[in-house]
Amino acid sequence: RDKSRDKSRDKSRDKSRDKSRDKSRDKSRDKSRDKSRGKSRDKSRDKGKDRDRSRSRGKDRERRHDRKMLAVSNLSRNVNEDHLREIFGNYGRVKEATLAIDKAAGLPKGYAYVEFFEERDAEKAISHLNNGQIDGNVIRVEHQGDRKRRLEAGPAIPDRRPAATATRRPAPTAPVRSGGGGDRDRERGGDRERDRDRDRRDGDRSRRDDRSGRDKHDRDRGDRDRDRDRDRSRSRDRRDKDKDKEKEKDKDAEKESKE
Repeated sequence: RDKSRDKSRDKSRDKSRDKSRDKSRDKSRDKSRDKSRGKSRDKSRDKGKDRDRSRSRGKDRERRHDRKMLAVSNLSRNVNEDHLREIFGNYGRVKEATLAIDKAAGLPKGYAYVEFFEERDAEKAISHLNNGQIDGNVIRVEHQGDRKRRLEAGPAIPDRRPAATATRRPAPTAPVRSGGGGDRDRERGGDRERDRDRDRRDGDRSRRDDRSGRDKHDRDRGDRDRDRDRDRSRSRDRRDKDKDKEKEKDKDAEKESKE
């Protein structure tokens, strides 16, 4: 009996020891896991904060750059970048002036970008030059970002359709349904696209007319040059003939004097 009691006591002690050891190991593992998770979470949070900071800094830089960059619209074809630097240089130091050029036609598109070193100089130029005149055209001066937003919102294009279309009968009124505004918006969008296509076609025609006018001018100039060359050659021939006649007369006079 004593032996069996001792064995049971030893077994119970071993079991309790094993349980305590397992518990201590599990606790240490859980602690290490919690620490590693907490560190990874902190690192990810710090990275997210750094990203947000870098994004905000990048946005601030873009805003500052946009406040220094001006868009100048409705320029004539006679205006070049040197003119813009000279005109806008009266209100501050100009960093760069870039004129938009149509690569296909090789002509200015009618707008340009002027960048200042200081934001206050750009504001001063807007206040003095917006709605002013350059080469007879009333120009529009605004921040580059404002021009982008204005164009994205859809510029107001004048209706160039003939007046006869105004005599059309009005469309029959139908009961208003939900979603009808979408159809109207689509119709307006289609009208805007048609007007834009007309403007593009008009611009292409004007460019072709300009090219044909230049070609005519060049042909006329070439014809004039050829006519001048002909007249010069004829006058030279006449002079040579007159000289030959005078020489013959001199020879005849010498012969007569000898006789």
